[in-house]
Amino acid sequence: MSNKGRQVFPTIEKKKRNIGIILFFAQYLLIFFAAVVVYIVAYDNADAILDHPLFDFIPSLIVTLIFVMLAKSYLTEDLGRLKTFGIRAVWVILVAYVASFVVEVGYHVLLEYFGIKTLGPNQDAVEALAEQSIILSGITLVVFAPLWEEIFWRGMVFSYLRNRNRVLAYAVSSLGFALMHTWLFILFEFSPNLLPITLIYLPSGVAFCWVFEKTKSLWTAIILHAVMNGVAAVLILL
Repeated sequence: MSNKGRQVFPTIEKKKRNIGIILFFAQYLLIFFAAVVVYIVAYDNADAILDHPLFDFIPSLIVTLIFVMLAKSYLTEDLGRLKTFGIRAVWVILVAYVASFVVEVGYHVLLEYFGIKTLGPNQDAVEALAEQSIILSGITLVVFAPLWEEIFWRGMVFSYLRNRNRVLAYAVSSLGFALMHTWLFILFEFSPNLLPITLIYLPSGVAFCWVFEKTKSLWTAIILHAVMNGVAAVLILL
């Protein structure tokens, strides 16, 4: 379908987007193989090594730096779009946060009503890491994750699909984002509860898409993501 006659949504160039897609899948393969090597080489101490905050912090740092480098020019231009949108961006972020929070709380209540555990393995992992090093975990959650995840899911995936089909852009970006948080747990320790737990991430995924679409600035999605992760981390640790 031609884009003629309608506004083209700002997106990251094709070559960098393709590199980002390869990197996204490669990081999980590398982490998986690293875990296998740890179990082979140091089986008795494997759990302690894999649970160490640095095992999560270092890969997150590397992936974030690469994604930021890929999107450097895009993020710079994006600041201009954010300035153009002005103070209204704050209200867009606030509306998205409140709406997402209300939906997520309602969904938590619904799961609790049916006796389904609402804190999944991803939240358990966050709590375990924070207990060992709240600083490293905080940087990973509030800085690294919002940056590289938004660059990939909104800057590369959503923006590309948004120029072709709006519904498809929301569906792929939001569902992919939700599944990203639980697919490894689904693969290795499948439980019927993991599917509804996966959907807990859907409202925030939609909210990130909406603020990005509304402001055409990836920075609004990054800021909203950082705020949500920060609040969620505090609530988990309380």
